[in-house]
Amino acid sequence: MVTDLVLPWGAPTVDRLDIGLLRPRLRGAPVAEVVFVASTGKRFGLYRAHQVSTWFRDVEVEVDVEDGAVAAEPYDTHTHRDRPADLPQEGLTLEGAFAHAGIRVTRSSGSNTIDTSSAGSNGRWNYQELHDAMASHWSAYANVPQWKMWVFHAELADSDTLGGVMFDGDINEPGGVDRQGTALFTRSPHFHTEGGAYLQANPPAAQAARRELFFDLVHETGHAFNLAHSFQTQAVLGEPGSGPWPAPSCMPVTDAPQALSWMNYPDEASPGAGLNATWFYDRFRFRFDDGENLFLRHAPARFVQMGNEAWFHNHGRAGRGTSTRGCSWHFACRAARSGTARQCSASCGCATSATSRCWRAPTWIRPRARWSWRSPARPASGAPSCRSTGPARGRGWRCWPRRSLGTSR
Repeated sequence: MVTDLVLPWGAPTVDRLDIGLLRPRLRGAPVAEVVFVASTGKRFGLYRAHQVSTWFRDVEVEVDVEDGAVAAEPYDTHTHRDRPADLPQEGLTLEGAFAHAGIRVTRSSGSNTIDTSSAGSNGRWNYQELHDAMASHWSAYANVPQWKMWVFHAELADSDTLGGVMFDGDINEPGGVDRQGTALFTRSPHFHTEGGAYLQANPPAAQAARRELFFDLVHETGHAFNLAHSFQTQAVLGEPGSGPWPAPSCMPVTDAPQALSWMNYPDEASPGAGLNATWFYDRFRFRFDDGENLFLRHAPARFVQMGNEAWFHNHGRAGRGTSTRGCSWHFACRAARSGTARQCSASCGCATSATSRCWRAPTWIRPRARWSWRSPARPASGAPSCRSTGPARGRGWRCWPRRSLGTSR
């Protein structure tokens, strides 16, 4: 029996499903018999449903590695002491984490080792270099919608506080598509090495480094499925079609700042200030939350499929583009000729459109106010200013209208 749902059925409303499973014949597929029951007691059915697959989605992943990258999997769920007392011990891989959500991830037979020289003279990856590496090394690269994606285990990003990123949502390549590739920076000083501030705040640091490395791998891969962060509300960018998917009324898209999910930030979900994430991990069962599972399994395929719906269009939760004052921003960025700068064309529904220079690619995130400074290039009056939003997994700089300085978190 399935309860706690609201399904309009003409005049009455169905609020219960009665489901019976029939024993399959030898080598036959299971069959379910379903009856829809209205709140008035009226029954609709019987309907028979034949099993098509044991999985909701099938995705092929190619995992390439930089020559000095640290292995992120498998991860033993009992590695760190901060965990639910009854958490089963298992060796999780990327495939295993998504299998819990009913998604079959199959690793392709090909895997490349990529030399650090592809990251340029500084040996650190920016978004454009990641995109170029994907186009050069991913055997299935086609720039079309497909149930395939590229995962890159790299060493260092061009920021020490970047732990991972779904990078091609911010690459405006003519004819290109979004959500094809993610990168994990396995030697991120902040998140993935024992001396990092995040790990020192979550001792033992060595075990925390292993945990965060695997957490970030699943988190960034989730973005490629068009899942964004758990903690934000229904943000809408200033372009047609942007916004959360039209979830069924039984489970609407809602703000979930303390969701025990792969898509949250563990330290920000935990009460209190600072980087400690004990509250989150004491409760986290290494899964997506119910709303995210609903999206992964039952949203229209084009919302979920890699390279299909644009990033942040019909997404499973909101992820970027909203300030705490309800201002929606969209950035179109291109690499500048010098350094890692980007020239960012910004537009906002509640502020003046303007152009400013940000010294990192502006990946949209929940603001963090631990440290900040102004953009070196002073913007014109009314133009956005830029500040660092602090250590972040797939996050770099935030821009906001100058008049809101001191009001954004």
